[in-house]
Amino acid sequence: MECYDGRPGMTTVAHIPTNNNYIMTFENCGAPVENCQVNYIISNDPTKFFGKPIQPIVSNDTGDDKDGILITNGNTDSDAYINEYKALPENWVRVNINQKNGYSRDLRVINDNRGNLKLLVASGGNFGEAVTNALIVSVDGIPQ
Repeated sequence: MECYDGRPGMTTVAHIPTNNNYIMTFENCGAPVENCQVNYIISNDPTKFFGKPIQPIVSNDTGDDKDGILITNGNTDSDAYINEYKALPENWVRVNINQKNGYSRDLRVINDNRGNLKLLVASGGNFGEAVTNALIVSVDGIPQ
């Protein structure tokens, strides 16, 4: 399984309107840190991330705040990570989103039937949990 262990995975790219850059989040499986730690790279071109510095840590919502908010999550973590200012490394905050972790979890900002912004979280479950494995979908407020 050397190929699997050395792969980047679950890549997501989003625009950062405050500085007109792009963020790419990805799992770095086989890295010195266990459990496919989530990392990110910032680039001014969404097609050129190679050679840029990798930061450990995406759904993007501009909402009523022109600066927007970046939301990401990690492989084995049930929490999410929020950054409300230009994806600067010191601005990531870990927040509880009240949902079990899962493989192939999707974070999506949606409008409810009253026009309020909500965070939809859909999870594909986890490998190796045949008895308790389930698809999980939740909708909650945007974490602060």
